[in-house]
Amino acid sequence: WKPYTPLVCCSHRLLTLQLNPTRSAQGVAYFLQDHAPAGSHLYVIQATAEYNTSGTLVKDSCLRVLQRTVKQALFESWEVRTDLSNDDIKAWAQRAKTEPTFVVTCEDADAFDEEDPVTHKPGYTTWDYSLLNKATTLINNGASYLSAAPDPHANVSPDPAYDGVTLIGPASGAFQRFLQVTTYPTSVGKTFCTGKGGNSGAEYIMKPGVELLLAQGCASNFSRIAMVGDSLSTDVKAGGDMGMRTILVGTGFHHPSDQPYFPENVPTCYLDSIAGIPSCINRK
Repeated sequence: WKPYTPLVCCSHRLLTLQLNPTRSAQGVAYFLQDHAPAGSHLYVIQATAEYNTSGTLVKDSCLRVLQRTVKQALFESWEVRTDLSNDDIKAWAQRAKTEPTFVVTCEDADAFDEEDPVTHKPGYTTWDYSLLNKATTLINNGASYLSAAPDPHANVSPDPAYDGVTLIGPASGAFQRFLQVTTYPTSVGKTFCTGKGGNSGAEYIMKPGVELLLAQGCASNFSRIAMVGDSLSTDVKAGGDMGMRTILVGTGFHHPSDQPYFPENVPTCYLDSIAGIPSCINRK
């Protein structure tokens, strides 16, 4: 959730966006604002982040994003927790059968809690069996499941001592799929993902992004906007879901050789780098 100034290609020139784009945690916040009624119970599995802004170290988390994004009265009506004991989970599971309850996973890779609103201590410091079991118990007893992103892979910095070794770790999508397996079929129809490529991603990430570009005067409609990314399963799928042209760049996880594994996510074109975007975006 680190703030940044995104650059996009607008009519073959780089354009600095003057409006803030919607990020994954904000997508989660907007979904909950639309679908979690007053009095809902939210068990949040999150991560924290620190970044430097104008010389000031700032800490952020999914819970902080929820608090500043969701309408105050609604947020204050929710019971939001990150630190629940096994007995707490059983009590919540019992209530989930009759009261609106959500399990929210909102992290890029590993889970790392900041502070529970009630106990004022972290509920977890990593993904482990206990954490997965707690989420599974709630979902199997009627809680809806909301994930911030479907990405299965997380980049890990290369180790020069082990040249040629691929270091890719599990990301939020991997844990999402784990929980879908452990809660099937109870969670069918009650599992949502607001990240790009997720089943609610078009509404809560892609559409706000398109509206942002249109507001900047990039095009009269999104037929002149292309989705650029390095993942067939998220970036290319998200663009396809919106009816956009899609550009796969070979600087990340997927390459043309991976296409047979994702037959429904076919990019408009493939580029070795973003330098070729203007010529690719003009293809009919």
